[in-house]
Amino acid sequence: MILDLRTHHLDSAKYVTKTDFSEVANYLKWRKYTTNFRNPFIDAILKLKRLFKNPAQEIRLQVGGLDFLCVACPPTKKGNCNLSNPKPNALPAFTPGNSIGACKDLLAIKKYDLIAGEVYTVRELRQTAGF
Repeated sequence: MILDLRTHHLDSAKYVTKTDFSEVANYLKWRKYTTNFRNPFIDAILKLKRLFKNPAQEIRLQVGGLDFLCVACPPTKKGNCNLSNPKPNALPAFTPGNSIGACKDLLAIKKYDLIAGEVYTVRELRQTAGF
């Protein structure tokens, strides 16, 4: 099954696959994304970590929109998605100024020389992003 993923979440995958879960959870707590370790956002982070352990998993890279991480993200659920309302304590999908040229998805596309909408395997993405 092909899974859609916001392209900038490739950097999130890189972080969570290389980092112990408790460190990831503590980081999210420190950034005020969660107050406990049992909630839909932590579950989504764990799903991301599991997905990137399967080299054959197919992923379609998105620019914009909402993927499973966005849907579970507490700021998005509260109507404060940093796509439209950047906050200094958030991991912004857009840098301050919120212009399309600053979109982290587009920056990730350029950084890793990927194609938006293209389907890649986890193996290909890990090789491209260096993890």
